[in-house]
Amino acid sequence: DGNNEPAINAAARLDPDTGDGIIVLETGNKLLATQIASEWVFWRTGSIDFLMFMFELGSMITILAVGSGVIVLAGLIASLPWGCGFQLRGRMDLPFETMYVEGMTYSAFTSQLKRNIAAGGSTRLVERPADAAAVVYLIGDSQERGILAVSGAGRVRELQLRYRVSFRVATATGREWLPVNEVLVVRDLTYDDTQILAKEGEAQMLFRDMQSDAVQQVLRRIQAIRASSGGTAS
Repeated sequence: DGNNEPAINAAARLDPDTGDGIIVLETGNKLLATQIASEWVFWRTGSIDFLMFMFELGSMITILAVGSGVIVLAGLIASLPWGCGFQLRGRMDLPFETMYVEGMTYSAFTSQLKRNIAAGGSTRLVERPADAAAVVYLIGDSQERGILAVSGAGRVRELQLRYRVSFRVATATGREWLPVNEVLVVRDLTYDDTQILAKEGEAQMLFRDMQSDAVQQVLRRIQAIRASSGGTAS
């Protein structure tokens, strides 16, 4: 377990779906074998190794506590009344007097999109698609991860995070304002297998920021309908 002197660390992992496995035995480092096995689990399944999760839990709690404090402080600052013509991010005039959002009912993306539409002031969200000048049909969203770079020893050093959302805009009667569009937001994340939990927390924060970015891109594409339709649609 790495607690003897000199340190001897052994680790074994098995993929039950394929029957493939890995066994690592090393000396001189308390966690190297566990880290290599954990890296193998992540490479094979895309999931965090439970044992490394427990090793990192203590330091992760401290990081999460600090991060939560920063988020709370940012939320308090954002809630302050701003003057001098300042507008919060996401506040923009859309070319429809009334709108309805359909699909992805329980998604955080949907909630954020609705909040941004309502914050614009010029567009009113309605309860029924029949009452809306335009319906935003949310088709789906996804979070993806890919390996971007590895070290000379084959260890993951950089990941690419991708957030996708597909949507279209039409009336309830079938008139199409905007055909199916896909928004893709990409971020790169440096990876360190000795800080798995910390990196997972960083990835989740990046995905939340990418979701906010995607909301803004969706709103800008809806706003662009104004130019193609020659003015405000009703």
